[in-house]
Amino acid sequence: MKISRAFWQEVIDKLPEGMLLCDSEGRFQLWNRRAQQLLERLSKEEKVQFNSVQDIFKTVEDAEGTKPIKEWLQEALNRKRECEGHAWLDTAPKEKLALRLKAIPLTPSGARGVQPSRRQPAHADILILLSEEPAAADTPAFTEDAASLSPAQVIAWTASVAHEIRNPLSAIGNCIEILDKQLNLQGDSKELVMIALSECERLDRVLANLLTLARRREPQRQWVEIHELVERVCTALQYDTRFQPMIELKRDFGAPPAQVLWIDRDQISQMLWNLLINAVHAMPNGGALWVVTRLTEGGWFRLSVRDTGIGMSREVIEKAGQPFFTTKVSGTGLGLATAKAIVLQHGGRFLIESEEGRGTQVTVLLPLSSDA
Repeated sequence: MKISRAFWQEVIDKLPEGMLLCDSEGRFQLWNRRAQQLLERLSKEEKVQFNSVQDIFKTVEDAEGTKPIKEWLQEALNRKRECEGHAWLDTAPKEKLALRLKAIPLTPSGARGVQPSRRQPAHADILILLSEEPAAADTPAFTEDAASLSPAQVIAWTASVAHEIRNPLSAIGNCIEILDKQLNLQGDSKELVMIALSECERLDRVLANLLTLARRREPQRQWVEIHELVERVCTALQYDTRFQPMIELKRDFGAPPAQVLWIDRDQISQMLWNLLINAVHAMPNGGALWVVTRLTEGGWFRLSVRDTGIGMSREVIEKAGQPFFTTKVSGTGLGLATAKAIVLQHGGRFLIESEEGRGTQVTVLLPLSSDA
């Protein structure tokens, strides 16, 4: 099958990592969209000409120490093996962008069957992959005694791993989607592709929860019609493969229909989604799932998610919401912990009530005022 030039350009532009093709002197021959985005974050005060790697990176730090990037690339070419290193870019006054660089020497046979891109490389000797590193302050120093790590340090370490996993995972998902469109698969082959995409999406949700929990970014607040948000999340849940027909989803919106809250739309959507998915998992044989809203006298918006599932013991309730604690065989213990963290960052309150064999209710209180 002949693969078009546009196909290859679409593939490299969808890669989550930056990609640069260079000749043996480090001169740029080809790059993708992510590489361009990373390099455009350079300080505007720097008069950088995007002609060669040396114009961007002066030095690289690898296992053998710090050396000029031209020397580092030449070593990769001479040794005919991959080299990894780190470099830093000044993106703003007193701010630096930490990047991981991987140099991969190319051989003539490596380009067989690939038609030229719209940015036609004259001659490429080396491929450089760029990926942004987590901020150093977010990653604790290494210790041989894992038991001595605090929960926050465990989360930070795990988040750094999640960051590395998420990039190639996203690339895998994107490439599967492109191949599905190009090959027009049918029958069992189509089903296998859909399973692969579904698993990529599931893993991405796990990683998203972990990174949200680790980064604790400040909510990007705006006035949001909360019932419109809740309805969207509930509708999405009903189309999710984990939502069983035996589950009856009910809404009881007692708060004013046009009630607005000063919240981060994405974070609150994720919080509600996590609570609903937990409730679905608690009802493997079906049941009733309620989403209830009310206004309280103390100036709070109350959102409750109640299920008629298996419930929790008092001992489990005490640990629920702690990172990595789960009673599910395939659980991660991140969904509830992430939901709780989001609520607390919004100045809210988070309450779990449950009884074994009768179900669970999670109540979230969010402030009505923007002063919280």
